[in-house]
Amino acid sequence: MAGRVSVLAVEDSHAEILADFFRRTWDSSATAERVLSGRHNAAAQNCSEPGTVPPAYIAVQEEKVIGYCGSLPLRLWHAGTVHRAYWAKGLMVLPEFRGGPIGYHVLNALTKSRPLMAAMVVAEDAKRLFGALGYQDHGSFPNLIRQTRFRLALTQIRPLDLPASKWPVRLAVRAAEAARLAGLPLLGGGLADALTRPVWRPRPAKGTSVTIEPSVAKEQMDRLWEATRDDLGALSARDHLAWSKRYSGASHGLYHFICLWRDDRLVGVAVLRSPRKKADARLAGLRMASISDLLVHPSDPEIGLLLATCEDHAATLGAGAVILSISNRRVVEAARRRGYLERPGNLHLLLRASSRDYQWPPVLHDWWLTRGDSESDETF
Repeated sequence: MAGRVSVLAVEDSHAEILADFFRRTWDSSATAERVLSGRHNAAAQNCSEPGTVPPAYIAVQEEKVIGYCGSLPLRLWHAGTVHRAYWAKGLMVLPEFRGGPIGYHVLNALTKSRPLMAAMVVAEDAKRLFGALGYQDHGSFPNLIRQTRFRLALTQIRPLDLPASKWPVRLAVRAAEAARLAGLPLLGGGLADALTRPVWRPRPAKGTSVTIEPSVAKEQMDRLWEATRDDLGALSARDHLAWSKRYSGASHGLYHFICLWRDDRLVGVAVLRSPRKKADARLAGLRMASISDLLVHPSDPEIGLLLATCEDHAATLGAGAVILSISNRRVVEAARRRGYLERPGNLHLLLRASSRDYQWPPVLHDWWLTRGDSESDETF
């Protein structure tokens, strides 16, 4: 007979059994020492509640963790006020216990631990679970995709890896594969780049420039944040404190900061995530870079220049395309003007506030959030 299941707040004393769970689910090299180190580092870097380990809950049966849900610190800015919150992140249940109530119970415990919780989810089952716990769905992010260079994109794509269920599509796929083997995408893509690049490359206005930096100075980042935040609707904090933690991978070449300057003043920053060395199987060989984050005034006339520089740098990193997922309508329109194709999104923003006295914008377009929030840029 199975033992009783207990749902507990994670403490340092759970390091050993939590490491065992992580070895079973995410990281075969997890150890109790690394779990403790991660908890202590998370407390030191907690921008929501400094010095506090972000809340996490486990379901334990017979001294074994069978379910887990953690969180990431979050500061939400709206109408001149900072609201301290957390992203629910990392919900996982051992395979033999899925389909039951374990996921519900650990997420419920985490949700009740703080007055304001948020999540970004894709799966329909996950949305139903969060909805049952009072999370409100504010809508899905659009996926805006653009090739960096036709030559790169066309030579990376393997037509035979594209889904093709009907015979006309299968015939077209085989013809495309024959063309690829003959080197036609290389020639055609190069010609397309030569003809379109002068048209699509914006020229900076007088006094405006764009640079690629490994980091952004604290004073410049905080000044930009203070100058833009009141015009961006509801959003997660994008000051130096938040970004220095979120995009710490910049030191390892994972993230690149594309900086927009006007008369030596920082007026915009985009965060570009390098493409994976091996393309996602769903992309048929296409290597995709992500414009993970963006901070710029939505009326700035040089948003197109910022995006164009991201595309150029992504190409130097070997990406055949870039993806931008952002909620702000004006940035979406600027991306469309640059030739980004908009695909329906499946990444949803969910928010749960225990107090109903404060009204958050119900529509995602009135938020300023990106794929980089909640670390949701890891997909590609």
